[in-house]
Amino acid sequence: MNTTRDRSKVGTLLCLSSAIGYTAYNVCLRYASSRLDPSWINCVQSSVTVGVFGVYLAWQAARGRRVLPPRNELLALLIISLITQFGNILFVWAMSVVGVAVTSTLQTGVMLGASAILGLMVLGERVSGRQVAAIVLITVSMVFFSIGAQTTGEPTVGRWLSLTVVLAIAAAGLAGVAFALLTVGVRKTVTSNASPEAVVFLISTMGVVAMGPWCIFRIGLPTLCQTPAADLGVMLAAGAVNLVAFLLVTKSLQMISVVRFNVLNNGLTTAMTAAIGVVGFREPWNGLLLLGMVMAMAGILMISVEAPAG
Repeated sequence: MNTTRDRSKVGTLLCLSSAIGYTAYNVCLRYASSRLDPSWINCVQSSVTVGVFGVYLAWQAARGRRVLPPRNELLALLIISLITQFGNILFVWAMSVVGVAVTSTLQTGVMLGASAILGLMVLGERVSGRQVAAIVLITVSMVFFSIGAQTTGEPTVGRWLSLTVVLAIAAAGLAGVAFALLTVGVRKTVTSNASPEAVVFLISTMGVVAMGPWCIFRIGLPTLCQTPAADLGVMLAAGAVNLVAFLLVTKSLQMISVVRFNVLNNGLTTAMTAAIGVVGFREPWNGLLLLGMVMAMAGILMISVEAPAG
């Protein structure tokens, strides 16, 4: 009994630590989003995972273990990874327009809602009434986010700001859909032949392989080489804390239930990120944004506490 209680405490502590890690990741991205190109940010931060897991998987391969999934699963993973990179770019760009508080909350809510819908369509999983209500809340919150974010701008900038804000809200939602596709796609196509490390390595590798040449073509190698050391440090730090948070998640899920993990990780990460966005980055705030935040958070928690089907 004590052993089980101790494992639960350790698992909870690891879960809380992963939430802090993902919050730090969002903060790093928010800082970089106001200074750098989203595709370059994604490329550099992905390189950390590629380097660390690349060495680990090479060591596993040298010991005679299979490190990559079969060819059909590998192709599916590469396609999913490319979609995920597109979602990452949208996520970072949306931060630069409407801030990390709105973007992170909306992205998480849409991701959970889209995961439930895709789970029904692709995996045949049950969607409960609570999940439907949560999806409705999250969808309505997008309207309040859009209107609220526009009213925080200067009145002289006109229609262009309104269009940009709407596109940023849509981008945050599409990023959530992309990450939901990743979750459902991995569950649908990847078997036990692929380790979590191999999956994350392939996703991150696509971020370097696809975004690297694109950045060189669009921005130019001389300009990329002139990236300030401090900005490079922030992007690499984003990759490092994201990797550490992933490892904490993997270990935490071995000790506590998925329901407990979802409530703590999703809820705390969203709340802490929003608070830092408003207080630390001085992102504008008003009643409509607050209402959208409350509705999205309610939807996130409603989906997170949903017991697994079956």
